[in-house]
Amino acid sequence: MKLSVERESFRKSLDIDDFVTESRIIIQDYRCPLCEGIYLNPVVDSCGHVFCKACITKHLEISKTCPLSSNILDESHLTVLVIVNNILEKQMVNCKNRHHHCDWVGKLMELESHINFECRKQLVVCPHEGCFSEVFREDLHGHQEICDYRIVSCEDCLIQIPFINIRPHQDVCPKFKILCPQGCNDQIERQDTEYHIMNNCSNTIVECPYTEYGCKTTCAKKDLADYLTESVNRHNFLILCWLKDYQNMLNMKTFNIENSLNALDEKLKKFEHQNSLSGNSCREKDKENAQRELKEVNLNSETDSKKKNKKNIENLITVATSGSNQIGEKYLTKKRQRLDEDNPIISNRKEKIEFEILDEKEGTVSSENSIAFTTNSVSELNQNSKNENTFDQVNISKGIQIQNSRAICLNNNKAEHRFAFCNINLNRNVEWKVTINPYSAGWLALGICIKDHVIANKYRFVYNSPNFNHSFFGISTNGYLWNANNNRENNNYICNFPHITKGEVVYFKYLIEDKEISYKFSENKFSGKISDVYPPKNSSICPCVIFLNSGDEVVVEFI
Repeated sequence: MKLSVERESFRKSLDIDDFVTESRIIIQDYRCPLCEGIYLNPVVDSCGHVFCKACITKHLEISKTCPLSSNILDESHLTVLVIVNNILEKQMVNCKNRHHHCDWVGKLMELESHINFECRKQLVVCPHEGCFSEVFREDLHGHQEICDYRIVSCEDCLIQIPFINIRPHQDVCPKFKILCPQGCNDQIERQDTEYHIMNNCSNTIVECPYTEYGCKTTCAKKDLADYLTESVNRHNFLILCWLKDYQNMLNMKTFNIENSLNALDEKLKKFEHQNSLSGNSCREKDKENAQRELKEVNLNSETDSKKKNKKNIENLITVATSGSNQIGEKYLTKKRQRLDEDNPIISNRKEKIEFEILDEKEGTVSSENSIAFTTNSVSELNQNSKNENTFDQVNISKGIQIQNSRAICLNNNKAEHRFAFCNINLNRNVEWKVTINPYSAGWLALGICIKDHVIANKYRFVYNSPNFNHSFFGISTNGYLWNANNNRENNNYICNFPHITKGEVVYFKYLIEDKEISYKFSENKFSGKISDVYPPKNSSICPCVIFLNSGDEVVVEFI
């Protein structure tokens, strides 16, 4: 019978004292002369000597002679003594753990099974990974219930971890309840800290709602109502000053426009005078040209189309021979819109006053005599023909309305992040301009994002994921560090946003060769810069606007 290495070691560890008294007498005559232990798988050689098979095989690897008679010997001369082995296997033996008070007695062939599976006093190793404690088999169940390496579930996020690691895990668990770091005493899940600080925390520092009128005060959200009550007079004064400045600006614009209109009136009178002088000569010349064309028509075949041309020319001759000044009047087209004399406020749209003088000789518009005057509103960027497809109207968050180059957040009662993607990928050099409506409700961020990541995450934040970040954002109306500090992104770490006010204009420029996006405010030089801006593999980046409050509104133009 072939035994494993573990079993051989186990059988060799047996001593005569391990057998019961009756078996000890028999066992004494069955000892191997090489190992002096009880025969294990006994074999007899050609000389009649009996050895353990393992012992004699090991000896023959060194010497091919009998260890007792020195006769030549090899493995082919060995014969297994099955009868001897059966005699030994049936001998009665005590449990090896009898010194631990195990009173089991059985056949030698049953001892190994008893030790490995049944003996309650056998020392066994705890099965939990990382624990090397040895306990009696009868105590193993109790040890497993208190073992430091037993597997338990986190009460907050339900992840399964060893009990010894539960404390360190609570320091990073995203669902573990912590106190607000700003001291408002609210208990929040760790992963909701950023949202809580931005939207719910009463200790969050906020700007005065009258910032656009010149108030620079900031205070905790919980103190804002009291501050507004105490500062009513001050705010009314700021609004009055702002209205006066705005009225002065409008008056200045009105004055400039009226001066321009007066100058245009003078030019118009001059053109009318010149036209009246040239009307008679123009009329005679047109009559001659019309008669010449009529003769040419009469020489050709009388087709339907030529009959129509003949009729038109005859009408032209009739008009040319009349004594009125109709021909001269046709050469002057006037496109003009005056200011409403009863309303001194200039309407908030783009007006165009244009005069075109038709060249008397060529019958075409003369560039020298064409005059155009344009007035633009501060808040209106009406280049719809160029930017009518500014935003992606298919992949867009719910509650966002697109009107040409304008994006408006109409409905966001849940205060969720709403995305509006520009309809262009940054796979080349691109410049664009963003105007934030001065009457927007509150917070929004401008910059670029990984569009397909946002769509895959269903337009919401996903934490503890290498792709949860929506990449770079250059500016924010509240200057808050928005979700750009994830060091697992493929791009660089970004610090706090520059803080802009509602109504400001921001310019962005992306250089694909430098992998760089820069930005500036109004007409200043490009000052802000973010390097190493590029999309992950098989993805793309595009300009993006993120809304949080209903009423936020922006206009985006590509330059």
